[in-house]
Amino acid sequence: MQGILRAHQATLEGSDINYTVQMCLYAATGNLETIKVLSDNQVDVGLGDYDGRTPLHLAACNGETSVLEFLLKQKTVVINAVDRFGGTPYEDAIRHKRKGAAAILEEAGGCRSGDPRLKQIVQQSNLDREIHNRLVREPKISHLVKNSQESSALRITSGKLSKEISEQRSKIDPVVQRMVWAIKGFDSRLKANGGAIPLDDKIFIKAAEHCLKLVGEVRETVISCRAALDAEMGSGKKILRTTSLPHLQSALNLLCKFTQYI
Repeated sequence: MQGILRAHQATLEGSDINYTVQMCLYAATGNLETIKVLSDNQVDVGLGDYDGRTPLHLAACNGETSVLEFLLKQKTVVINAVDRFGGTPYEDAIRHKRKGAAAILEEAGGCRSGDPRLKQIVQQSNLDREIHNRLVREPKISHLVKNSQESSALRITSGKLSKEISEQRSKIDPVVQRMVWAIKGFDSRLKANGGAIPLDDKIFIKAAEHCLKLVGEVRETVISCRAALDAEMGSGKKILRTTSLPHLQSALNLLCKFTQYI
């Protein structure tokens, strides 16, 4: 059952420090089975309590060799973790005359507080631990973000806006294209007439009126599309402007040319 829950990103409730204090207690009393259960459920066995004392410190003090052997195999455990009093697990084992525990820790690379190598060892251990913790945190954070209400709302809103923008473009493009063709035809007539406007030419006047009508259609279509996006999302004006502006710019460039003659 625990495996199924873990596979679905289930986690234990409560703060890390509470589980760390419990883990230290289990380490001090040799309760290896409970330590394994907590470890399997993503409780970090390498964290320290309020005094910086880790489960490794407590197991060393009480000579719990089976717990020590298990903890030393865990990636987050720092063999030479230094507590608030400057002590290491190896030093604790010696001070409490736990020869078996001291031998295990010495073989694993344990140092005493006065060892000149300790500072560099601790720095490297802390760096390795931080890299490991980052790798552990990233998938958890990604899962939380992906399944958050904000992300769901963003996906729904993005889907609706994408659909609305697509519909908007399908409405604007044909109208703009018709206007472009009409203005190009009108421009050709003007050039053929030497740039003069033949006010007595009914066909020419009708072509001009048609262009103006299409300009009005483009304007009404863009306004309608803006309203549709505004209704879909109150803050959609910025997106609408970004989407509609290229169409409007193309139309306005041609309109500027057209208005030179009228």
